[in-house]
Amino acid sequence: MLSDLVAIAQFPQVQHLYGERMRLEDTAESPIQLFNRVISASTREWPMLAYPTRFDLGNARVASLDVAALCGDMTAVGQRQTAIAYMLARHVLGRDLFLDAQTATLAPPRYRSHHQNVVEKLLAYPKKFCADEKHRCGSSSAINAQFVRDMREGRKANVQVALASQILEDFSDEMAELATTVYIMEYGSDETAEDVRAKFSLSPSALAQLRIHGTGPTAAGAPFLCALRTKRGLISQLLYLTTGPIELWALSTTAEDRVLRQRLYQRFNPRLARAALAQAYPGGSIKAELQRRLDSQAHAGLDREALLAAIEDEVADVATQLRATGSGNDLHWVA
Repeated sequence: MLSDLVAIAQFPQVQHLYGERMRLEDTAESPIQLFNRVISASTREWPMLAYPTRFDLGNARVASLDVAALCGDMTAVGQRQTAIAYMLARHVLGRDLFLDAQTATLAPPRYRSHHQNVVEKLLAYPKKFCADEKHRCGSSSAINAQFVRDMREGRKANVQVALASQILEDFSDEMAELATTVYIMEYGSDETAEDVRAKFSLSPSALAQLRIHGTGPTAAGAPFLCALRTKRGLISQLLYLTTGPIELWALSTTAEDRVLRQRLYQRFNPRLARAALAQAYPGGSIKAELQRRLDSQAHAGLDREALLAAIEDEVADVATQLRATGSGNDLHWVA
């Protein structure tokens, strides 16, 4: 805890080495005074690191943290804030994943058997640690070094590490070398294609298939290129993620889809709204339909908002019909 560091700085042995007899040229402070000032500022900036908290995941088998609100901008100060947020989340979620038998021996004898049982159970089960939106912290050397270490040591602790980003440069050459499975969801552009091929050792034919089919989610599913690094060599295969329409609508992050979904959530319960969206647009998006209407002469003079409102009313009619017939009650998937 940050508050502990201020107390430690007052220890006689620390005062003897860095006390009043030493002065910094720029500020005329002693090293301890500078240290206390910086720690005090950090305590105000990061109160969650200042004192012990009661946050505990307990026996949760699946846990996630949303650190978007903690991430800063692209300035040096903002990037440092983002790095702290990611490292804090990594500690909270992954602190128990890499425990080993040696760790249990550090516990007091009274509690040692308990911790040994915990470690044995953790080692017996496969675990997965995922970090999304890595492009937020792609330039942080500290975070990259931590992820590389987790990837290197994960096999011994039965931990799989998954990283996701929109930017190729966020994956270092060392990460690409350690990765055993690579998923490429879209082709991107011809300018970056060669960099992608070289980074992940893809064949020209695999890249060609990605160029043809890797255009984003469709009604048939989301096409992606899967590259598996095996003992026999690299295996590349174009696959489709065949997610159902209700799940597609629950997870869609397209701006138009999110606006429509949120408006319908305000008019109906979310379960019924998703059922209506799935029936009206089983492809999981209205983006193509909205663009078609914008391009259509039949809708000349209508702006984007008017067309979106019209689609909302159409889906609302479907939801009303489902509610009247009770069909919306047969859905068991809940987001």
